[in-house]
Amino acid sequence: MKKTLLTILTCLCSVFVLSAQLHYHFADRKEGLRHLEADSAYFLSLSKNNIAWRARSSEVSLEELKLLVRNQIMDFTSEEVRELGIIVDSIASILQQVGVALSLPDEITFIKSRMGTEFGAGGYTRGTDIYLSSDFVSAVMARIGSERRDAQMIHLVAHEIFHCLTRNNPPFRRSMYSLIGFMVMDHEIDFPLELRNLLLTNPDVDRMDNFALFTIEGKKRPCALVTICPKTWEEIEKENPNANLFLYVSAALMPLDSLNTWFPTSAASDFRDKVGHNTDYVIAPEECLADNFGYLVLAKGMNLKNDSFKSPQLIQDILATLRQYYPATKQE
Repeated sequence: MKKTLLTILTCLCSVFVLSAQLHYHFADRKEGLRHLEADSAYFLSLSKNNIAWRARSSEVSLEELKLLVRNQIMDFTSEEVRELGIIVDSIASILQQVGVALSLPDEITFIKSRMGTEFGAGGYTRGTDIYLSSDFVSAVMARIGSERRDAQMIHLVAHEIFHCLTRNNPPFRRSMYSLIGFMVMDHEIDFPLELRNLLLTNPDVDRMDNFALFTIEGKKRPCALVTICPKTWEEIEKENPNANLFLYVSAALMPLDSLNTWFPTSAASDFRDKVGHNTDYVIAPEECLADNFGYLVLAKGMNLKNDSFKSPQLIQDILATLRQYYPATKQE
């Protein structure tokens, strides 16, 4: 009888748990609120339009948004902690098998959230905190017998762990970004104020300090990859107060030599040559790489071959870079 993915990963976890365990814990609501309130820099970085989108009101202040975010934080149940722990340990165990032992300066803290102010995301990160959607957690608890659902859970958690790695290891981040042609600078891009308000802030992308050369209209141009919403929430609210954010935002290339304009990613003839074809979630180099990392974990856990990917070399390069920065000896 064919084993489900979860069964395979649970077996891996039991073999490698001593040598491949990430340091992590699950916060209750009280601790989650302490972590949330300690991250004042993120809230201060939000533009007026970002606040309005998250609160779905142009009249909400930053302090009112903070209260809304506080109300999203929830407690985990003991059963949820147990099942999610299996997923996290499995990710570490899979990577241990291929010579990778992840480590962070601080342990990962998982926090449960309704995600009402983060557009229904499955997860997001700040520092070494990983916020998981209550809908995602509920899906974990309902996954019995579903190999496909198990794969989705593992991919999402691995994706979020990747953000914690790049945030806490700048050389690793630089090397990873270079795999898809992005160069990290020693300063952030100073976007004009009128454009800064149109950029959608992503808590997983906490530094806008990188660019890549893209061919636009036959000319190589250094461009930042950004997520932009050409209309303010105030404008959209008048049209449709129930508007779906994702019908208005898009990834865009913003030339560093002309920060008053931007192009759709389709305008760059070599866009996919750089970022690959393994994921369509390419709103920032960080998200593209995190998605590929998640697929790498899944592939190794399911013993898939590299040719199962549209851009197999990128998966190989990510694994080689992981082995360079986080080497481990496979345990027999």
